[in-house]
Amino acid sequence: MNKHITALDGVRGLAILAVIITHVLPTRGGGGLWIGVDVFFVLSGYLITKILMTEWNRYGSISLRRFYIRRALRLYPALITAVLLCIPFGPIISGSWHEFGLDALMSITYMTDLVSFLAGNPNSGLGHTWSLAIEEHFYLAWPPVLFLALKRHWNLRALTAVSIVVALVFLWIYRVSEANQIPPGYFAPHARAFAPLIGCLLAIVLHDRRRYSMHPLGAPMVVTGLAGLAVVAAVADRFPRNDYLFPESVGAAGAAALVITGVVIDQSSQPARLLECGPLRWMGKISYGWYLYHFPVFTILDHYVADGGVRFALALPGSMLLASASYRWIETPFLRRKKQYAPSRSSHEIIDLTEPQRSGTPRTVSS
Repeated sequence: MNKHITALDGVRGLAILAVIITHVLPTRGGGGLWIGVDVFFVLSGYLITKILMTEWNRYGSISLRRFYIRRALRLYPALITAVLLCIPFGPIISGSWHEFGLDALMSITYMTDLVSFLAGNPNSGLGHTWSLAIEEHFYLAWPPVLFLALKRHWNLRALTAVSIVVALVFLWIYRVSEANQIPPGYFAPHARAFAPLIGCLLAIVLHDRRRYSMHPLGAPMVVTGLAGLAVVAAVADRFPRNDYLFPESVGAAGAAALVITGVVIDQSSQPARLLECGPLRWMGKISYGWYLYHFPVFTILDHYVADGGVRFALALPGSMLLASASYRWIETPFLRRKKQYAPSRSSHEIIDLTEPQRSGTPRTVSS
């Protein structure tokens, strides 16, 4: 079983708070906190790879079918609910009913990143789903590659490292755009893949961490990583994203990797315990729903409320209440159902009838 690390909920809580402040703050003061998205990407890559590698070590295979069912149960209930709640405000959110229909379709099919990459910065109240689409495309691509690499005994570290370099090349190519426009690389799934892949590499390296004596480094890594995120956010707030996307995103992902590593190798350190504080953990738990709801809420309030400070005062707690309700009554019931599709021995004991049996013993394959 994968032991839940509560401090990582705190990391997620910091990331979501940073992103939401960036979106709803009435002044430019929180502009650099958009790097919270990179923290989410690295954390997603780490957690998914850790789960899949643990399954491989325990059962000698990976049930991709069960993995994708678990992902659907985790992601779709809140996403569909958020889109449905936006329907009464469709023209406010997207400009017209026609545009809202297209935005809703792109959101629930996880195509917003590709649309934004090809057409430019999304202005819709559902445009923020581009980052969810990035993660979904990662979920579609990485697990089969990981399964094949483990089955063929490929060098996982080298494969992942090369993939990171390739993604960074794309990010560099797409790093600059016209004035006042976010660069295409910000939305490109093949460019932003470098961040979740850093998380993947981290999980692969830490999977055998008992070979190393890294425990004393835990606390310094967390402190250094958090300080690094603060510095990158401060730098990002000083310059427009169309000029400085590449170093900021890379720096944020590297700092996030330090925080995650420090937490994992020493969960009892003081910095890790601070990340386990109640408010941060709660924000981490509701982070998915909070991300979904906050931008439509702010867009709707922007239509009715002229004062930026009042919008902020309403949008922050209002979207948090929606996210809390979503977690309690929408997400949690489906999260319980995920347990039915957890990796188990029976899920890997499916007879493969496509190949002849040589020894009289059925061969088992991944379902």
